[in-house]
Amino acid sequence: MNNLNKIGLTKNITSKQHVLQFLPYQQKWLQDSARFKIGLFARQTGKTFVNCAEILKECIKAEQQKVKTRWIILSRGERQARETMTEHLIPLASAFEKLYSASCGYPFPKLEKTQNEIRFEAGSKVSILPANPDTARGFSANLFLDEFAFHKNSRQIWRALFPVISKNGLKIRIASTPNGTANMFFRLMCGDEKHWSKHRVDIFQAVQQGLPRNIQELKDSTLDEYLWRQEYELDWMDGSTRWLDRNIIINAQNKHAAIPQLFKGGQCWIGNDIARKNDLWVAVAIEKVNNKFWIREIQAEKSITFAEQDKRLDRMVERYKPIKIAMDATGIGLKPVEDAQKRYGKNRTSAVNFTKAKKLELATLIKKILQEKKLKIPTSQKLFDDLHAMRASISGNSIQFNTSSADLTDGNADRFWAIALALFAAQQQSTSIGMVRSIRSIQAHSKASFFT
Repeated sequence: MNNLNKIGLTKNITSKQHVLQFLPYQQKWLQDSARFKIGLFARQTGKTFVNCAEILKECIKAEQQKVKTRWIILSRGERQARETMTEHLIPLASAFEKLYSASCGYPFPKLEKTQNEIRFEAGSKVSILPANPDTARGFSANLFLDEFAFHKNSRQIWRALFPVISKNGLKIRIASTPNGTANMFFRLMCGDEKHWSKHRVDIFQAVQQGLPRNIQELKDSTLDEYLWRQEYELDWMDGSTRWLDRNIIINAQNKHAAIPQLFKGGQCWIGNDIARKNDLWVAVAIEKVNNKFWIREIQAEKSITFAEQDKRLDRMVERYKPIKIAMDATGIGLKPVEDAQKRYGKNRTSAVNFTKAKKLELATLIKKILQEKKLKIPTSQKLFDDLHAMRASISGNSIQFNTSSADLTDGNADRFWAIALALFAAQQQSTSIGMVRSIRSIQAHSKASFFT
């Protein structure tokens, strides 16, 4: 019989004679052998503990087969790395040793323990390191990213580390509580990637399955609704300066959007955000159908020549025959706009300068249309990132808009501004009294009420 089965490492460990006990949600995690596995866990529910148990199980299995396996654990910092070793790996190794000796009748594989590494007799190793983008470059190993939502530069870390597990058979384990939505953990956990096995355990599920916690006592004692909802109920809490709530964006998604073949020949407008090298050149066509604005096409390209930009815009104008085109005339955009006005006419082509006041008007417009559920957008991670990345802050008497590269897949939220320009082109046909009132209302609010 396989020695691992004898000591219960591939089964649920719940009987009293065993040193270790795992709750049902932890057993489910241990039994899941998927290559890519990610877990959203409430605070203090044993996510690091169960992952360390799985890693040791994998090493013991390799020892029995006289082969080597390598695991790297990335913790959010040096203190957390030390705690993972002293509070989880070493106690678990001792518990496994007792189980192994009692069940199998001969000694447990010899271990060599250092401050940040455990080495097994046949050569398997578990290394614990603080996370940064250069930590594990050059390795080929299995990975456990502990509390990944709290790693600084999580997207850069992800780009640097994913090649570490490129070799067939290598595994990756990710576990964390939420930390807002501006990180790679949120993207992996909430994306639709089909190869990931996903687990979710909030405080209510954990207690129901045997975790000894007094939920009401904890909730009453936090004195912080934000903390409770995010770290125990697992809500993805956005920062207060996020311009568009994620649910508003998700509710606007429609599988029939951004399909040019579905263009019905109705009233159409085009928005064009100009860029040459660093950001994206984006053109968006929207059509009005039954009082709703449908995105019919989004073209986004980086580092294309002005001549190529003109050709692409010409093709979109020919296809959709827009009533109006609104173009970013800021900086390098001035010449492409002047050229477009010669081709399409000045009355048909609006030059928009991105002043602070104009940015507020455009951002307010896209927010208003989304809140009214009048905009239909495609289901696209890049578009979601652009819309959700936009942040606003109050500086003196003005509102400024900015983004962080950590929130974005590419560009600088250029799709956000192109869509806003297209909606602006559509709004130019009607009175702007409602928009003026909306802008003045927003400017009058305090920071606390402004971002709700």
